[in-house]
Amino acid sequence: PLKGIHYRLEPLAEGGNELLVKSPLANTSHCDWLHSGDMVKEDENRKLIWCGRKDNIIIKNGFNIHPAEIENAILRIDAIEDVLVTGEENNVKGEIIIAYVKTKPSAIFDEQKLQESLKAFLPGIKIPDKIIRTASFEFTSTGKKINPALILSSQ
Repeated sequence: PLKGIHYRLEPLAEGGNELLVKSPLANTSHCDWLHSGDMVKEDENRKLIWCGRKDNIIIKNGFNIHPAEIENAILRIDAIEDVLVTGEENNVKGEIIIAYVKTKPSAIFDEQKLQESLKAFLPGIKIPDKIIRTASFEFTSTGKKINPALILSSQ
């Protein structure tokens, strides 16, 4: 952190840690902790790893799942250029995980192979239930990815 900025991780009842910040730059009194809404974890070197936003959680079978964790795992696969993970309501599971992927131009899309590849990076509960190929994404004015722009066929 920058000089004068302090942080701590606050464990949440539903799992994970929220990043709290204390800084003269934050619009709080000098002794107040600012709740960032960011979910983070610390690695063995005390580096912070961003896991997603506290308000952006998929609840599948009672488990809280951060889309950013799944997106980071999917981006580790060579064939993938970009990804957006979201939840979709489901009567049995609460929500299911949907991953929209943009593949690299030379890549062949195979949903089952992608799901199989993700087992090296994610526990089974976090493997997307559906992986859908898209040509591009729509973005907000601030650059946040919000929707797949055009769904492509399986091939």
